[in-house]
Amino acid sequence: MSLEYMGRVDRLLNIKQVSEKTSLGQTKIYEMIKLNEFPPPVKLGRSRRWRESDIDRWIASLPLAV
Repeated sequence: MSLEYMGRVDRLLNIKQVSEKTSLGQTKIYEMIKLNEFPPPVKLGRSRRWRESDIDRWIASLPLAV
């Protein structure tokens, strides 16, 4: 599933794909959402999906390890 975002296709990721992309466990992702430390999902009926662009921005905002 995808959406158009600023001239490019913005994929919608499920929790497994988000977990793989971020190297975070699914439980950790939901904990971080509750603390407003991670982008919330988009609700599609009973499903939840994350915009890939939101996840990419979140990853880019992380501090670099030294």
